Amino acid sequence: MISIHEVLFRNVWLEDIGADETRVFHITNVRCDATFVAMEGEGLARKVLAHVTVTGALVDEPQHVVATVKNGLNFEVRRGDNTGPLPVNGFEIGLGTPLAQERIATLRFTEGFQGAFRPRAAESGRFCQVIDSGDGTVRLGGLADRGTCLVADFYGVPKGIRIFVPAAVSGMGGYDSWGNCTLARISEPFSKLVPDSAVETIGGMDVRELRVENGGSCGWEVVAPLMPSAQPGSLDFPVFSSYAAEFSGGRPTCGACHVRGSFAPLTSALGPHEHIPVFFSIDRYHGIFVVLE
Repeated sequence: MISIHEVLFRNVWLEDIGADETRVFHITNVRCDATFVAMEGEGLARKVLAHVTVTGALVDEPQHVVATVKNGLNFEVRRGDNTGPLPVNGFEIGLGTPLAQERIATLRFTEGFQGAFRPRAAESGRFCQVIDSGDGTVRLGGLADRGTCLVADFYGVPKGIRIFVPAAVSGMGGYDSWGNCTLARISEPFSKLVPDSAVETIGGMDVRELRVENGGSCGWEVVAPLMPSAQPGSLDFPVFSSYAAEFSGGRPTCGACHVRGSFAPLTSALGPHEHIPVFFSIDRYHGIFVVLE
């Protein structure tokens, strides 16, 4: 049974345990919201503590440090050609200038520490069990729902602007030798896509169009481990945009678009409109697109 602050395991058989006998119980796939772990002091690591109790018995050393919280994500918006950071003013374009599926920016998600981005297999417990559900079907215990998910939220997209993002990415931070492996692919549960939209191809890359009214978002699930390295790895996601420079119907409009990078899923513990990453990360808003009058 799971509640906000505890996990309860019922009917754990201990009655026949002998004197000086030791039994090991392997508990896996228990998560916590690391944003609520208190900081011990300036520059010190934040620790996740677990307190173990057993009804009817005493537990030696009931409190244990089970994890250390570190910044898991650094987010950067780079130029369309990925040669450096995008200027503070973002990608600027005149109101009367058409834009035809041009690469306007690159979203770079970098691990806060080596191994922070993990596929589903790495997120799962080492000892997955096949469990009989009693109705003729089986289920797997200890198997994670998904791998690490990276999300880009777009805010204030000017009316008439269309945004396209990659359906999948290969390679890692420009390492072409790793380019034959798909490392992340779009996750529809964390994406707002144009309904019934088909996969398009821009610049040789398969892309999907985002639904950007009232803000758009796209999530990608890490599906393969990044290139083995002693340094944190990164994943780059190109952003393409287009619009027709026509003034009928009152579009396009002047305005500025911003983007935020974070992990997913997001919890609504502080209210339905709060955006709090489940894993500790740096959330920054970046200007990405400006339509000038």
